[in-house]
Amino acid sequence: MIKQKLLTTSILALLSLWIAPTTFAQSASPAQSIIPRGGQIHQEIGDNVAELHANRLENHFNTYYTRLKNIWERLHSHIILLGHQGKDVTSVQVKLSAAILTLESAKTKGIESVAAFRAIDPSKFSEQKDKVFIARDLAEESRKLYKQAQIEMVEAISVIKDIKGVR
Repeated sequence: MIKQKLLTTSILALLSLWIAPTTFAQSASPAQSIIPRGGQIHQEIGDNVAELHANRLENHFNTYYTRLKNIWERLHSHIILLGHQGKDVTSVQVKLSAAILTLESAKTKGIESVAAFRAIDPSKFSEQKDKVFIARDLAEESRKLYKQAQIEMVEAISVIKDIKGVR
């Protein structure tokens, strides 16, 4: 019983492989005139890659900046309250000052990297490689600076916890 089903399915599979290419070839010829060649599609997509990447980077970097800036503002207002309570907050202020400087330099590097990606001319393929590496390095440096600013804010939070005696 199992051998008969296996034989039947294999025969049907062979017949479908033999019949399908001929029917597909007959119906595919009119559609080929509608669909552009693969190289044309690749060229159209390739022209927009740098611009699309620049837009993505800009969105990511703006999100990083606004989130970290909001955290910094909350920490800064918390430090002011602790200062009014008579606690020594100079060490936290130093940490937050370093964090905001790092955040601002990350924002600047992010703007530079987005501008570098937007400056890539898709028609000059030979010049693209160097410009892409430069833009990529700027974006990576900006990302590292955002991460460093986040680490500095975490350190400031731990100092605030020490001042409050939460630990």
